[in-house]
Amino acid sequence: MSRDPHEWLKRSTTFSRLVNPELHAKPNLMVGAIGTGVFVFVVGQLFYLNYSHNQKQTVAAAANKTPKLELVIKSDDA
Repeated sequence: MSRDPHEWLKRSTTFSRLVNPELHAKPNLMVGAIGTGVFVFVVGQLFYLNYSHNQKQTVAAAANKTPKLELVIKSDDA
């Protein structure tokens, strides 16, 4: 008599299903498409935030760039 390797899924609790839903969802195209879409959106958002942060730093650095005066003392000893 062989045991069913997925027997533990039948005995899972509601807490287990809430914490780890991908173990209990049947793989299908809709679940995969939603997961891929969310992943692409999050990665795109991170790249956009990084880009906009770098742009703001570049603009701020250009605005803060003021000419500096230097005092040059020449010695006639040379």
